[in-house]
Amino acid sequence: MFMIYLITAGMLFGANPARTTDAEAPALRVARVASQKSEGRIVHKGDKQPWILLVDDDGSAGGGYSPIEGFWTAALDVNYAGQYDVYEVMTNGDGPPLSTLQNYRVVIWYTGETWSSAYWVTLSANDEANLGQYLDGGGALLLTGQDYFYDRYPSAGNFPTTSFPYVYLGLQSVVQDCIGGSANTGAFAGEYNGLAGTCFDGLSGTFNSVGVYSQDVPCWLDDITPRSGEATGDLTADTANIRVCKIGFERFPGNYKVIYSNMGFEVITDLNARAAMIKAAIDCLTTGVEESAGGKAESVKVWPNPASGKLNFALPSGVVGDIKLYDVSGRLVESARGVNSASFDLNPGAYIYRVTVGERAQTGTVAVK
Repeated sequence: MFMIYLITAGMLFGANPARTTDAEAPALRVARVASQKSEGRIVHKGDKQPWILLVDDDGSAGGGYSPIEGFWTAALDVNYAGQYDVYEVMTNGDGPPLSTLQNYRVVIWYTGETWSSAYWVTLSANDEANLGQYLDGGGALLLTGQDYFYDRYPSAGNFPTTSFPYVYLGLQSVVQDCIGGSANTGAFAGEYNGLAGTCFDGLSGTFNSVGVYSQDVPCWLDDITPRSGEATGDLTADTANIRVCKIGFERFPGNYKVIYSNMGFEVITDLNARAAMIKAAIDCLTTGVEESAGGKAESVKVWPNPASGKLNFALPSGVVGDIKLYDVSGRLVESARGVNSASFDLNPGAYIYRVTVGERAQTGTVAVK
């Protein structure tokens, strides 16, 4: 069970004075990405092929909030050095476009202490739409942010049935500031444990917002209720044994995987504990997506995703391989051997595909509407 025992102190709601941190290590590759409402940059710090995208949406680039990227990159470097790109959101607007998200097997998106779109939006409506399409296409997402709901859904209560938290996170309702509200006089630090049988089973440690967020900003954590049968709670918090708050959930409906934590992992005090939490999340998000020792099959194109009945596969010119399609129970439903391309008529549902070329293999998920 995930329990947090809190150390409380005075609070100043929404304080966000700027603060400097140690300079980042020099980047090996920097690319700027712009869309109509946003501008960002992608930084890659290694020589391996990146498959994880870390979206730095902490408001430090122009919103006056404290930079927390270093807490994430230091933890990622423990297990995934050189395997991730960092997308830094540069303006108070949208994050990375869908075309960028689709380049990555796993997306990690954090919003830190940001709490109001007037100063720095957590997830914009376009961000939610892009993430929804990314997930519909078989994506995997770890999303953290303590005031995402306060920013976008301040009157919930029950989430609208068409909203991103309801549809994709599988959440029913939220009670704002179960931890950090006036009754708690600001919760800065505490202890956590993962819930048994979930991604974070057996993980424990301490969290503390002091030295991470802006001065006097506590951990504002909510009490969240999932939709019945749609999401599984994996993290809880305890306000000094006064009230247990449900703050984290995982949802794996078949065609995508998503983990949401109201507590940003940046406030996990110990580097190795933070790295372990991130690794546990990534392990869950990538379970069932395997590769042979030879690596991925070459440039397999799968479209459209989501599909409407017919699903198409194409390998590079002159390359042939074997294609197999399974339903979510593991039953083989379609296959083709020694082909360069193939099309399948499928019933609505979620499917797992495996394309093998010699000793190389690529596995992924697709949705058929």
